[in-house]
Amino acid sequence: MTIEEEILRLPNLKNIGLALVQFVYSLHKGTFVKKNTDWIYNPKFVAFGFPRRGEIMSMHIDVDYPADIDERDLRVLPLYSGHYYPRCLITESRQLAVC
Repeated sequence: MTIEEEILRLPNLKNIGLALVQFVYSLHKGTFVKKNTDWIYNPKFVAFGFPRRGEIMSMHIDVDYPADIDERDLRVLPLYSGHYYPRCLITESRQLAVC
């Protein structure tokens, strides 16, 4: 299975997920590799996960917690502490611009 095939299993988030993956491809040449439940982009700077508890995508960003994010953006897409880097949960289409 590819990341695109896994995204297509999310009826309401498939367009958002595919747009994010295409955006990642446009930034750096690389590939997504599956590790446990996450898809990690190599070179490592982003990872997407698909929790089984509903229609959710998680996104891990390989940067320090960005201090210059607008408070309004954080209300739309809150950031949480991930294993090593910030993480957010994508659940609706209005979050795409903030991603």
